[in-house]
Amino acid sequence: MKTSPSPVPVVIGTVSLLLYFAALFTVAFTGVQVTYMGFECLLLGGLTLLSLAYYPVWFVAWFANLLYLPALISVFRGRTSAGAPGLAAGGFVFGLTSLHVRSVLPDSSRMDVPVSAGPGLYLWIGSLALGLAAQVIIYLKAKKS
Repeated sequence: MKTSPSPVPVVIGTVSLLLYFAALFTVAFTGVQVTYMGFECLLLGGLTLLSLAYYPVWFVAWFANLLYLPALISVFRGRTSAGAPGLAAGGFVFGLTSLHVRSVLPDSSRMDVPVSAGPGLYLWIGSLALGLAAQVIIYLKAKKS
């Protein structure tokens, strides 16, 4: 259903998008031998589909981006449907799985390197949470009217 974009969800969506872009240029994971910036995780995350049998949590966390972006676009368009809050909620839940990443494969040697979460990971999860909040506000406003 089409609604006029309310300023509150649009502001929340804008902050969410700014956090998302900030997360791309900050450290998402860091370890003794490796440091991964957010844009590296975004660009290389899809390749984790190839190692799904060994590390399924990596692909699930990356898949959160594919759910988050359409939900955020619908915030700026002022549209909601039964699916848009579900996309945002799925993106947030899938994004939370990234907190379980404890090691990465920095090269083809199949030797895991321990890593810990960096500030970029928390910025990214915050952007997913704000995207969900904006969707819920739009959905509740549309349901009330």
